[in-house]
Amino acid sequence: MDRSHIDPGVLMFGNDMLSDCTAAGLLNHARAVAALGGYQIEADTGDAIRFYAESTGYVPGQPRTDQGGVEVDVLA
Repeated sequence: MDRSHIDPGVLMFGNDMLSDCTAAGLLNHARAVAALGGYQIEADTGDAIRFYAESTGYVPGQPRTDQGGVEVDVLA
């Protein structure tokens, strides 16, 4: 199977601007698993930030609310 068109490379997904490391990690994991199966999923920084906001209380555009997340809570 030709997989040359699949890019499982790790992306920042906003983790260079926000404390959304768990959200970025989950999306990168999903991309890697999909690539192993010969697929590629669409995911972008907006997806990571939305997930981060919904799982931690971060309010986009309000830096004071960027407090990171408790990893097990985010994963739950």
